[in-house]
Amino acid sequence: MSNIPNFTIREMLEAGVHFGHKKNRWNPQMSQFIYGSKGDLHIIDLSKTYILLNKALEVVANVASNNGKILFIGTKRQSSSTIAEYAAKCGQHYVNHRWLGGMLTNWSTVSNSIKTLKYIEEELGKEESELTKKEKLHLSRKSEKLDRSLGGIRELEGRPAVVVIFDTNKESIAVKEAVKLGIPVIAIVDTNSSLEDINYPIPGNDDSAKATSFFCNLFAETIIKARGKVVPVKEEAPKKKEAEAKAEEKVEAKVEAPAEAKEEKAEVKVVAEEKSEAKEKDTKAKKATTKAAAAKTTAKKETKAKATAATTAKKETAAKKTASTKTAAAKKTTAKAKTTAKKAEPANDAA
Repeated sequence: MSNIPNFTIREMLEAGVHFGHKKNRWNPQMSQFIYGSKGDLHIIDLSKTYILLNKALEVVANVASNNGKILFIGTKRQSSSTIAEYAAKCGQHYVNHRWLGGMLTNWSTVSNSIKTLKYIEEELGKEESELTKKEKLHLSRKSEKLDRSLGGIRELEGRPAVVVIFDTNKESIAVKEAVKLGIPVIAIVDTNSSLEDINYPIPGNDDSAKATSFFCNLFAETIIKARGKVVPVKEEAPKKKEAEAKAEEKVEAKVEAPAEAKEEKAEVKVVAEEKSEAKEKDTKAKKATTKAAAAKTTAKKETKAKATAATTAKKETAAKKTASTKTAAAKKTTAKAKTTAKKAEPANDAA
């Protein structure tokens, strides 16, 4: 415990470690670490965070005292420069730009990329270089890109003894790779995080730059105390990293702005298409309803016409029967008259 720096729950409160995510975004696995809620946010139980953070710092201290390598992973923009600064301060390794798939499991390919980075830096550092301005510009761009992704692990030379991860949801691939290689995982877990594959969870706010700075400072102090010496860090390095981070943020903002505009346009287009589809469906439904009503009306008319035709036919049949009856009666009357006339003729002859 002598290598672990002192800290209090009050300091954690001031750093905002206790703030969780919205209640509708929580992970049920984190229920054991939730103290309650304030408004729409969950509040983390800092008494449990205190215990688990001490346990994680003990692990870090043991690894550092045995000269083990510790890898800090956090690629969120708000915590990127902080992680790089404190990792450099304690002489450890970090990934703060983007986790490339296979950084741990496919180390041979990553090490080749690191060699390429070092070679490019050597070529650009030569005073008497035969490279043209265009070639230098191309190499410098390639060097910047590789340095953003691999600059923090260029001296790693193999797998780390332990990894410290900020936001396991965002760095889920890193967690899987560490588990596959059997590397212990220390992680800052927020109320929306999963506890699967996390060996040493630390319940806390993983979004706040202030909370990240609090955790990073504790890890750095623990490593420095465990090793018994302060790792020399050039004063220019943090400034350079800050400048690089700011420049990177500007570039990302410029890149993201058109992307966001495109996304908004796409969303508007999708909404318009959905509305037009809904209108078409409504129109089709109305047409279908109109056709059905017209068909019903036509069917009724046809039924009425058939009924009228049947009534007319019945009347015609009745009229024909009546006419035939009258004709038969007339024939009988005529026959009777003829018979009577014939009977009357002999009497007339006798007279």
